[in-house]
Amino acid sequence: MFMNRFLRLFLGIAFVLAIFAFADGVLGQTANQAVVCSPGAKFQKPKDGNSIISFGVLNARAIELVKPEFSAAARAVNVSGRVTIGILIDPCGRVYEAKKVSGHPLLVSNSINAARRSSFSPVTLSGKPIWVQGIIVYNFRPTKANWLQIGYWSDSAASLNDFLPGQFLTVRRELALDRDVEGSINLDHVKPLIIELIRNDLISEQKSLWLFDTGRTLNQLARSEDAAALARLRELLSSAPQDISPQLKNLLTSLSESGNRSEIDERRRMIEDRMYGLGQ
Repeated sequence: MFMNRFLRLFLGIAFVLAIFAFADGVLGQTANQAVVCSPGAKFQKPKDGNSIISFGVLNARAIELVKPEFSAAARAVNVSGRVTIGILIDPCGRVYEAKKVSGHPLLVSNSINAARRSSFSPVTLSGKPIWVQGIIVYNFRPTKANWLQIGYWSDSAASLNDFLPGQFLTVRRELALDRDVEGSINLDHVKPLIIELIRNDLISEQKSLWLFDTGRTLNQLARSEDAAALARLRELLSSAPQDISPQLKNLLTSLSESGNRSEIDERRRMIEDRMYGLGQ
């Protein structure tokens, strides 16, 4: 009987210790240590990967999302596109690690530096702050755009207003009619008439029209209109002008042969990240 009581006592103590060990792993600290978020407080990254909770895009959780600088080197070649940075956030909401997931090399370094200087709302589990990992997405807009890019952004009236060449006066008048009472351009609506006006003005410029239509088709793929957009992409490839970039045609061919959503997104992003050079 004494041995049975001793065994039950031993198992009970072991169970309590296991609970404290789990809590310590989740918080990345010892069971007796409180989370102190003073400026100089340091945390040790949990050795157990299960102690880090994975989130998706963390932009919306930022208290201060530092904007990366557009480097002179990137501006010189008019680089643009999306940069994705993977981050690890400590229990106080500070960025412990930041590393590249995707994006143009000329944009990545400043994006990592900006991510490291950002801060986030701490995430809690059962009322206690925890370690979190996820991504920050930065979008770099160019100072000028080619017709592939203009087509890709053509569902945004603001983008058309920013990047259309100055001689498109009729289109600009139509865009002006879409301003709201405060004078801002309606960002969410581009009338079909505007697209037709652009296409009519490009009718004698075969390459520019083809690039514009291809950009619009890539935009449709970004919005999950897979079957119709892939069929349209194949049509465009069959009528591609001879002076279109061979790299662009190869990437579009690979995209048109994609068999699932994951492949479509991966190959479309490859084109999106290099759109300025591919659309020359």
